[in-house]
Amino acid sequence: MWKNLWTLGGDNHWGLRMRTRGTRGLFATQDIPPGARILEIPEEHLMTIESVYDRNPSIRKVYPHKAQMNDRVIYHLYQLLTGAVKPTPSEKIYLSSLPKDVSNFCLFYDKKDVLRPLKGTCFSRQNPDPNHLFHSIDNYRMHYDHTMDQLGIPQETRDAYLKSTVMVNSRVFQFRDGKKDRMGLVPIADLINHHNQDEVNTTWYFDDDKRVFVVQATRLIPSGAQVYDSYGQKNDLQLLYTYGFYMPENEYGNIIIPQPHGQQDLVIPRRGNQNINTQDQQRIRGYTTRLYKILKSISPEHPLRQLLHDQYEFLKK
Repeated sequence: MWKNLWTLGGDNHWGLRMRTRGTRGLFATQDIPPGARILEIPEEHLMTIESVYDRNPSIRKVYPHKAQMNDRVIYHLYQLLTGAVKPTPSEKIYLSSLPKDVSNFCLFYDKKDVLRPLKGTCFSRQNPDPNHLFHSIDNYRMHYDHTMDQLGIPQETRDAYLKSTVMVNSRVFQFRDGKKDRMGLVPIADLINHHNQDEVNTTWYFDDDKRVFVVQATRLIPSGAQVYDSYGQKNDLQLLYTYGFYMPENEYGNIIIPQPHGQQDLVIPRRGNQNINTQDQQRIRGYTTRLYKILKSISPEHPLRQLLHDQYEFLKK
């Protein structure tokens, strides 16, 4: 399967190796010099809004107007996963590279076992705001439940739609093509993992002369080193919601302490200056006690246990 996937990547690979066990990612098998174009993915292998809209008639019925939104690609991927649309040869190869297990994404968290013990935290609020997509995991799932209702997605294929959602949201690239802004899924390039800015060793762009998506080294990548990208200035919740992981060393990490309805949340950065007044200190102590009780009550296998533990240890200081 991986050998087939490389056929989508043109001729420039620089001996990259894909790790499929443990942490998935791309690794250099030789020294890659700064400026080297380590990947060139031809445009015909990209799953873009324009390409799926043009080739899948059902999308034109569901979404009659073209727009730069992930929804079109999500719906096309959903139809590929459920067999409603026959994949092209390159789509068939790309589908085989997607992870089978997506339980790390919060759209698949069990409400009873995972979310109910977290009531009163920023993950499962007492009074979630239905107008704010990322206000809580409950809100996030509620949004997509409503979307599936509107689209008429049958109950038996809703997991496939949610899988399509997390795959697209976590892998989509937004790029400039001449004077146009475009977005789409890019095989192989979407295997590159995120890291803090000081560890990033690549940049990417669309070469509108050669009609290829390019990943280029920004500095020497030694043999055996992992290839890294930055997914942007994301805080802990944004990484968790969109990409399904949490980084203890996240340079944009913060702790969000929910406040009563109508009041602004208290946001504590885990790096930089922390100007905390007496009232905020009281709120922090109360939230720290809440985290302690949660950690005592949840199982060691709870998907957010490490994140909650790290927040507790930080606030305790």
